[in-house]
Amino acid sequence: MKRDTVKQLLVETSLSQEESVTLTGKEYHYLCRVRRVKVGEVIELKDSSEKRYNCRILEIKEDSCLIEVGELIQSHIRPYDIHLYLCLCKGKKTDLMIRQATETGVRSITLLDSDFSQVKLKEESREDHKYERWRKIIKEAQQQSGSYINTMLNPLIKFKDLPEIQSDHTIGFFCHQEKLGPSQLADIGKGYNDIHMIIGSEGGLSSGEIEILKKKGYSSLFLGDNVLRAETASLFALAAIMTTMEIT
Repeated sequence: MKRDTVKQLLVETSLSQEESVTLTGKEYHYLCRVRRVKVGEVIELKDSSEKRYNCRILEIKEDSCLIEVGELIQSHIRPYDIHLYLCLCKGKKTDLMIRQATETGVRSITLLDSDFSQVKLKEESREDHKYERWRKIIKEAQQQSGSYINTMLNPLIKFKDLPEIQSDHTIGFFCHQEKLGPSQLADIGKGYNDIHMIIGSEGGLSSGEIEILKKKGYSSLFLGDNVLRAETASLFALAAIMTTMEIT
């Protein structure tokens, strides 16, 4: 089937080739009311197992549409996953960082309660309206970018609960405005499967947080002499990591 220009749509079920599937609710609204697809058009669907298919619209009803699942789309699977930890920022900066990180294809996003964060959330607020908005942002970013990764949003944690870097196949970084030692960025292409990246808030990281990170095995990542906004540092660091992984 020839793929149309309609963007990728996420569905929360598992799909199989040559089956027919009825879409209702938000999926139906997105396709038939927002994108205004027609019978016979081909769209790209990604299922819960991160498989992507070309699918043809067979029938459109008042509140549902019937699709035929076609061929499986081969994806360029990265041999590594990036896990991003974001210290909460004020305004819509956290929204922007979540959207951009999802577009680049990070595996997971975890929010951090840091000393210098001007925004505070309770740990039990996973189902808070802000999380609902962030999950919506992630879904929209996946559909727009065509990312094959179903980026996961994790609940808020404290610095002491960050995972330790213990495996030979795992490496961790935190961005800092000063050189705190040699960076291991050039080493990330050497067999690492999981990369953990910490991004501070507007005020950066406190000395206590830096000590916690060092004890847990994280290395500082110096991004240059210019002082970057948190949202700029996040995208800059992700681009640096992915570029390094591609050329090593």
